[in-house]
Order: sequence, then structure tokens, then C-alpha cells
Amino acid sequence: MRPILIFVKKKPNYRKRFPFFKIAEGIAQRHLLPELGKAMDRALANARQR
Repeated sequence: MRPILIFVKKKPNYRKRFPFFKIAEGIAQRHLLPELGKAMDRALANARQR
């Protein structure tokens, strides 16, 4: 028999390598309102045609 899982007591030591949330927040702040406006314009144009 061989062990499948081995439990260790030492906790892993991670460090931040990529500022994912900071980058995503910047992109959302730049693009959310303009894209939402475009989507609303398309939705209203489609609603008027029916």
C-alpha cells in the first residue's frame, strides 16, 4: 500500500504576484458606464421597433 494523501502541519506561504483586483477595478471603471449606455440604447431602439 502507498499513501494517497499526506497531511502536513506547515501552512503554505503565498505572496501576491499579480494585482488582479486592481487591474479589474480600473477596467470596470473605464468601461462599465459607456458599455451600459450602449446596451441601453440598443435595448430602447429594439423596444421602439416592436
